[in-house]
Amino acid sequence: MENNVGAPDRLVRIGAGLVLLALGVAILAGLVETVSLAGIAAAVVGLVLIATGTMRMCPIYQVLGVDTCSR
Repeated sequence: MENNVGAPDRLVRIGAGLVLLALGVAILAGLVETVSLAGIAAAVVGLVLIATGTMRMCPIYQVLGVDTCSR
């Protein structure tokens, strides 16, 4: 797989992923009052953002032909 996520994009993905994952865990732990489905969704999206940021490859970018890597 070819890298298609550049450094700035990668940092934003990992940062947003960590925030969403923490929010999801807080919701599921009962620290934030809301529907638990929202906590699961936030945690899953957070994990996906962290994964695509660390792997430097986004399948959606690949399908759309987007490449934020500077070569």
